[in-house]
Amino acid sequence: MKSKNTATQKALYTWYQKNKRDLPWRKTHDPYAIWISEIMLQQTRVDTVIDYWHRFLSTFPTVFDLANASEEGVLQIWQGLGYYRRAKLLHKASKQIVKTYNGKLPSTKQELIKLSGFGEYTSGAVASIAFGQKVPCVDGNVIRVLSRVYATHKDVTPFANDLANHSDPSSINQAIMEIGALICVPKNPKCLICPLRNTCEAYQTQNISLFPAPRKKAKVKNIYACALVLQNPKTKKYLLCKRPDQGRWAGMWEFPYFEGKKTKNQTKEFLQSEFPKVQKLQKTGTISHQLTHQNIVVDVFVGYQATSKARTPVEQWVVDLYSYPTSVLTKKILGASLPHL
Repeated sequence: MKSKNTATQKALYTWYQKNKRDLPWRKTHDPYAIWISEIMLQQTRVDTVIDYWHRFLSTFPTVFDLANASEEGVLQIWQGLGYYRRAKLLHKASKQIVKTYNGKLPSTKQELIKLSGFGEYTSGAVASIAFGQKVPCVDGNVIRVLSRVYATHKDVTPFANDLANHSDPSSINQAIMEIGALICVPKNPKCLICPLRNTCEAYQTQNISLFPAPRKKAKVKNIYACALVLQNPKTKKYLLCKRPDQGRWAGMWEFPYFEGKKTKNQTKEFLQSEFPKVQKLQKTGTISHQLTHQNIVVDVFVGYQATSKARTPVEQWVVDLYSYPTSVLTKKILGASLPHL
């Protein structure tokens, strides 16, 4: 096994030095910038992250800037990336780093994992990539690659740990993830150009399709909802509501939004009961929005109201919609309503 690990390490390191993608966070040694990239790359495509990473660091160039920002300001810069809980935990961790570590990220996995949002993967990734610690970082790509290389359905962490025991653990860990993203993909892996084909047991035995063990796919749930874009025709203000601090789109702002399946007439009657002063209430269309395991179908309505009085503390009448952090769905709702206002 030791000779196999050594050969695998050599193949990974050599391939990575020649073939690694030119990504901006690979050109910095700043642990803060590397940490931001790792959080953004979770559940998000690399090409999408690049612009957001630059914009985020331009707005919050240091951990002190992030810690001193308001949560709403952080969410506003994050909007469009999705999975907003990442941004809230990032903000919380920045405050912990400033308070406990004087603004310097701790260098060990044992200390990093104590911070908000730092699980096994993130703490391992930051420790190895930013600080050269000999610890693994196991994500979905790593699981797929190593389960094939070692032809196992067991936890691959011990194998990842052995491979990370290298003079350059950063390159080893990133090489495995890179191969998983570009070559050892879930379907139709490019085995003939894979640098690990000589040590890959699944390839050698022609059993690639058996590894890793297939996971049960979660069923996509359909959610039906309605939304109302309510405008004061005199002031041109719109009514926005702030979502709860927990759950989907936590802390974001949106137009009045209600979930529950109703017919068109039922929805109209419901909105009129919620907003008895609304005038010229009309449906403008239906939009859909896909989340990981949810398909949200929204009937969009527009209406006018002469008064601009908030009903609850979480409501505000605003002119500049773009100064508030909103989800992609809210932007879709606005897009479906503007031609009718």
